[in-house]
Amino acid sequence: MKHYQAVLYDIDGTLLNTVNMNMYPLLRIIKEERGEEWDLADVVKFMAYPGMKVMEELGIHDPETTYQRWVRYVNEYEGGGHPLCGGGGDAGHSPGPGGAPGRGVLQKEGPIPH
Repeated sequence: MKHYQAVLYDIDGTLLNTVNMNMYPLLRIIKEERGEEWDLADVVKFMAYPGMKVMEELGIHDPETTYQRWVRYVNEYEGGGHPLCGGGGDAGHSPGPGGAPGRGVLQKEGPIPH
């Protein structure tokens, strides 16, 4: 069993800008899947939803595949992470607002696997 000295929870976006790093990739998904241009203000409400619920609310035809693509886009997002975490792709997140992307659970040597 591993023992940790500390676990950090990023509840309010102090360590990671979880709104941008999750919602801008979601805007990309909406454009690709629905052919629609939405604004950030239109998708912020989805921050409180689990990722698959977001897929359902958007009426995505292949939610599992699309969700995995969203995960990839979040992990590739350049503007998301704080330097403490090494940028958007190194923070150990997988998208799906409401607890999934940008969990902010880090250890000294990188993300704690989940």
